[in-house]
Amino acid sequence: MSSCIEWKNKFSVGVKRIDDEHKVLVGLINKAFDSSELMDATEATFSLLRDMNDYAEMHFATEDTLMREYNYPTMDLHLKEHDLFRRRVSEALARGKNGADPYKVFQFLRDWFYNHTMKDDMALGEYLQSKRLS
Repeated sequence: MSSCIEWKNKFSVGVKRIDDEHKVLVGLINKAFDSSELMDATEATFSLLRDMNDYAEMHFATEDTLMREYNYPTMDLHLKEHDLFRRRVSEALARGKNGADPYKVFQFLRDWFYNHTMKDDMALGEYLQSKRLS
């Protein structure tokens, strides 16, 4: 079996709490990707979306708290990216088990994770490290 995303040090934003939560998100994406090879892909996809939605909300709350606590200057832009994720996942969940194309869902989650982590979260991590948070 293969994985959708392999955790690499380049994904680390330098803030342990955020990195640990990102590793869980990667694990959820990979678990569903792998399980879709063993069972009904639509069921695995729907289950992934529910799990990702729940965990992402907790993770977004972590980032939101840190951004507010440390007065992150581009917080509004960062939060818009979280809203994009929420909107896309909500739309897929609303379509139900048979309405979520597994390939498109995995592609979106993978691409969103890479793009958001490498751009938005890296900038947040650098800012938080400048405030002595690690």
